[in-house]
Amino acid sequence: MSRRALNSARFFATDQGALAFSDASIEERGDTPYVWLARGDVLLALSTSGNSLSVLDALAQARRLGLATIALVGYDGGRVAAEQLADHVIVTPSQHIPRIQEAQATAYHLLRELVEAG
Repeated sequence: MSRRALNSARFFATDQGALAFSDASIEERGDTPYVWLARGDVLLALSTSGNSLSVLDALAQARRLGLATIALVGYDGGRVAAEQLADHVIVTPSQHIPRIQEAQATAYHLLRELVEAG
């Protein structure tokens, strides 16, 4: 992944108005997030199971737009890992949800630090 791509990344759940996809469905949130995606962005998707429909949809849309994608998933990686739906898939191989989410939070913060360090 290029330095430019990382520097222009829109990360998950930041306080800077970033794009967010989670296990809550788009219908439940009532938004249409894809209007903010642009070539050169990086989509970071988090899913405990790797099977969240909103995350699968976001990854498919990002791929159609030519975005780089990173997925942090748990258990065995679910569909995201099995179908290679992201450019980079990081699996936390655990059956314990709190451990999966702790690993994802740590990975997210490390990625964020790398982006901010430029």
